[in-house]
Amino acid sequence: MYTEKARMMKCCPPGQMIQPQSDFRFECVTGTQDLKIETIEAHFYGNNECIEVSEKKITLPVVSEDRCGRGGRNALMYSAEQGDELYVLQNGSLLVLELGSLVSVFESYCVEMTTDDQLVAKVCEEEPGESRAAYVPVFIWIGISVASFVLIGTTLSYTFVPKLNDTFGCLIACHAGCLAIGTVSVGLARCDDHCIARDTLGIAELFANAFLGTAVFAFFLMNVLNTVYVAYYIPNGLEYDSKNKRDMYVFLAVLYTISLVPLVLLPKGGLVSIVFIYYGCIAVALALSAYYTRRLTSGIYLHINDTVSGQTKINHVRLNDISKQTRLCRMYASFTLVCWIVFTVLMLTTNMTDFPRIVTVYSIVVQGLFTGVVFVAGSQKWTIIRECWSNSGSADLRVLENGFEMRPLGTGNRRTPRIADDGDNDGTVS
Repeated sequence: MYTEKARMMKCCPPGQMIQPQSDFRFECVTGTQDLKIETIEAHFYGNNECIEVSEKKITLPVVSEDRCGRGGRNALMYSAEQGDELYVLQNGSLLVLELGSLVSVFESYCVEMTTDDQLVAKVCEEEPGESRAAYVPVFIWIGISVASFVLIGTTLSYTFVPKLNDTFGCLIACHAGCLAIGTVSVGLARCDDHCIARDTLGIAELFANAFLGTAVFAFFLMNVLNTVYVAYYIPNGLEYDSKNKRDMYVFLAVLYTISLVPLVLLPKGGLVSIVFIYYGCIAVALALSAYYTRRLTSGIYLHINDTVSGQTKINHVRLNDISKQTRLCRMYASFTLVCWIVFTVLMLTTNMTDFPRIVTVYSIVVQGLFTGVVFVAGSQKWTIIRECWSNSGSADLRVLENGFEMRPLGTGNRRTPRIADDGDNDGTVS
């Protein structure tokens, strides 16, 4: 089956060719000989006993990737000079016809021209290749499982804990939830056909782009909300009210829809372009937030606030809360930006061999882990524990948080009232 992911594998980097050596080894040397191999659309019948080649012309992109390693070890060599007929199938596999009758199809291979104008194919041996590739899905599944557990916990905390599910908390829940789905999707896409069917890799890539882009969009809104608070709401003594904000929500929906277009149309470069555009906007939001925060806490503003008639006094408690949120977002943005740079470099400049695929996935995995560290373990863990413990029917720890202690009867410095006869012989006591 033909897929858009099908590629023809070239052994040497662009602009180089193979120079054979002894013991079936070779090295890549400078050369400009074009790759002379035909791509065919083949139909197999029975147990590959009959092969029909159509007249349809197939063109596959050429990717430089030596899947067997540079030395030529653990590989089989086929050559047109030895009478082998070599073709690349429409799904990117290598078809080898030996002695005009023996047919073999290989998935892990590379082809190249030699310095004496001969076509050779290097096919990885099955057992070493399979044992080496077996580590890839294991590492990927471990990473996405741990990150998903942390992100789901973060999402549930900011969704169901009453003290955290304000507007900022809902944005954190959206960010964490989308990042969880995006992490699983990018893990499946980079796991290649070891985890899911080859023809579903494009769907996993599309889901990864959409949900990772949505996660970055939610983080962008978190920073915008903090900036609007210190620039408008706190100076005017207001709180954000989600009611009657239809025009703003329409604008955000249009902005989000626009950001999805390159994610769908450009599966490889669309995500990184959207990510860095939003991170540029996040940097502007953080700079504006720092400016307005300094303005609110400056001596000049406080003096004007106290002397000018009708001027609203700022809520320092709320300002401290927003400043704390902004510091967390600033730290989170700095760390995740480094992760996105690593992700971009690997996606755009490196062939996806085993190690780069693992690093690509973990550049997203560590973002999920850091989300839990910053927004749950670092700042809100005791709030979550108190709320969950109190809502479970146990002692109300929220009372302890507010400075009141409830003591059971019969303990503490409780005075027992004295009962005495009032002396009027009517049976009453005073």
